[in-house]
Amino acid sequence: MKLAKLFTDLNPVFDEADRRIMSFGERPKDFNVLQRSVTLSLIARGYIKLSGPDSRKFLQGQVTCDMQLVVDGQVIRGAHCTPKGRILFLFTAHCDTNDNIILETHQSITTQAIANLKKYAVFFKTEITDMSAALVTFLVAGPNCSDALQGLSTQPLPQPGAHLQEADFWLYCLANERYSITYTSPESAEKFIASPRLTLTGEAYAALITLRSGFADITADTLDMFIPQMLNLDRQAFISFKKGCYTGQEIIARAHYRGAVKRRLRHIQCPLDKLPKPGEIVADSNGRSVGSVASAAWCSASQAELLLVLADKVEALKGLKIGTQSNIDAREVELPYPPLSKM
Repeated sequence: MKLAKLFTDLNPVFDEADRRIMSFGERPKDFNVLQRSVTLSLIARGYIKLSGPDSRKFLQGQVTCDMQLVVDGQVIRGAHCTPKGRILFLFTAHCDTNDNIILETHQSITTQAIANLKKYAVFFKTEITDMSAALVTFLVAGPNCSDALQGLSTQPLPQPGAHLQEADFWLYCLANERYSITYTSPESAEKFIASPRLTLTGEAYAALITLRSGFADITADTLDMFIPQMLNLDRQAFISFKKGCYTGQEIIARAHYRGAVKRRLRHIQCPLDKLPKPGEIVADSNGRSVGSVASAAWCSASQAELLLVLADKVEALKGLKIGTQSNIDAREVELPYPPLSKM
């Protein structure tokens, strides 16, 4: 869907590549106030459709989640990895009304994700296609945001981990009071955008909401960098340790059962002059590399929040070097899901 045409009258601010709408005039200094509103945030997502009788069987042997659980109304999250257990892309999966499997992933790696899937699909009756161009997706969040979605469908709103599908959109409940809605019709999307109950924002604000959920997506900058446990995906229901073999399973299972993961995702807040890119190196006060950036977002005019994959041995968060910026003193923020010891 052509974003520029859809938002012509709303003065969108694009990124440097003119591909993603980062804002509609709101700035990081406004983000604290926006948290009190019900926001409709544009998010750049890619969509891959697998159709054919072997689609589920094919994916079952490729991805970390149990594809047998993808049934009507249910959404499951997973990862496709290399034989060495490194993540190629993350996704959510659901079935459409024709029992095709739809994978939603980060827009920047859709083409690469399809290429990687097709390498393994040659002996299966499945067709893999990119359907991203026809779709536009928003993140809906904020206090009592479910009230703003009432009336969209005659079906009840989905519970966390489920979705509903209508002729021109599907709605996925990510968590309590946090939804994504994907439109297939520009006219319907325009009507939804115009709702006076919603405050339209760009991807910069959506990035902060997503980061605070403790989830770091794989992008073109971090492809093939992390095994799933480094991103705490074992704490976010991306991995089934009961299903059969899949690509990378041996490495991922060994890390799980032997406790061999020495780097894990941590959430920090710190002052920065500019946002680092995912994949940039993090060094300690002695200049030693101790991790890398998984995601970053502004939370105010001068403060940023980051998800870092850091070595277990890192205790002090003072004097860090993140990318090209040095002498950074950070404070740790508690992640919103239970620690491994309580799972």
